[in-house]
Amino acid sequence: DVIDHARERIWLTTFILSGEVKAQLIVKLTAAHQRGVDVRLLVDRAGSGLLHFNAAAIKAYNALPFPVALYHHRRFRAFIFMEKRLHSKIVIADAVAFLGAHNLRDEVMPGHQNYVRNLSLKFAGEVVESLSELFAALWSDNKNEPLEVVAARPINGELKRVTGVPARIIYTDPLTRDHRYNQYLQALFFAARQRIYIWMPYMIPTQVMRSNLIMAHYAGVDVKVLMPKTTDSPLVDNAHQLVLNELVDAGVPCVVSTGNTTAGVCESKFDHSKILIVDDVSIIGSTNLDYRSLYRNHETNIEVADPAVTQSMVQLFEARYHAGQ
Repeated sequence: DVIDHARERIWLTTFILSGEVKAQLIVKLTAAHQRGVDVRLLVDRAGSGLLHFNAAAIKAYNALPFPVALYHHRRFRAFIFMEKRLHSKIVIADAVAFLGAHNLRDEVMPGHQNYVRNLSLKFAGEVVESLSELFAALWSDNKNEPLEVVAARPINGELKRVTGVPARIIYTDPLTRDHRYNQYLQALFFAARQRIYIWMPYMIPTQVMRSNLIMAHYAGVDVKVLMPKTTDSPLVDNAHQLVLNELVDAGVPCVVSTGNTTAGVCESKFDHSKILIVDDVSIIGSTNLDYRSLYRNHETNIEVADPAVTQSMVQLFEARYHAGQ
């Protein structure tokens, strides 16, 4: 457990923090703080219990022995439409980091009756400091206090090293209107020559992105899409059907997974993992392929440009893809 063994810092962001997982995490973070670790917790105000209207919960956060910041964009529209949320899931423990799709709630625990499967990537190396710099910027903006970190710039820039392979942090920031990730994905799909594998819980790409996927399929690229049959939102399920109809009509192979157990491989009710594989590039993080993630939320991903790592991700994808057929 990286939290139990951390000696210098534990910096953590999450969209949802609730239930018994929240209680256990606070106990662990408090213990780390008491042994001298720099503990910082940044949670989204809306995702973690509509804290705009929960004064008791805010008071409880403020009473914790370690610093807590609540991410909140103050425009009324942003709250009503759940826009401009902190959807990034980041854990930095000393020189190790995790990025992925995990919210911190009881449903992420195996054995829960509504178990939600997630995939996150653990990594080390120079790119951890790039992620630390991103966390520091988020912290300073929402806590109104500086958090300095010595980091390798630029984020959203050149590839750094992660455990011996090239990688970089890619994020979207609605407050600065930084939407380069969406533009980069469009370029990746357009330039793909070997494969485009999409493993996504919320798959509502723009018309341009859908057209790029269809054109890649027509050009002989191995395009495959893996998405759930049902999500936690009926509105998303209806939108999914429209996307599926267009892709399937164009001949793009799509698998809609029910989440039922199949030979011990698919054991969750809902797969929440967010993974893109394009040729020899793998991207793992918090971004869904929908308008809100690509334009309206703060999202963070790691891109790894290494054939060996990508082959491992391909094997994971294919196992889940074939289990869902």
